[in-house]
Amino acid sequence: MVIDKSSLLLLNDIPIFNRLKLDELEIVAQHMRLFDFHPGQVVFKEGEHANAVCFVISGELEVLKEKETDKPPIGTILCSHGA
Repeated sequence: MVIDKSSLLLLNDIPIFNRLKLDELEIVAQHMRLFDFHPGQVVFKEGEHANAVCFVISGELEVLKEKETDKPPIGTILCSHGA
């Protein structure tokens, strides 16, 4: 499988991956998928079983309690890759 160099660079910028060797990063990259989400789009719902982990490469992600959507976010994740 051919690994896109930009995928390796993205992974290397994530602290938990930046100590991996190139061949180890390539293994992780083989299982990586990139997604674009639009404002208001749900990524995960509270209580769902997870089969993946997500990293924010750029943009903003709000964490909300499902039953308290009228309250402020529990937290906001901001990221601008390469900043």
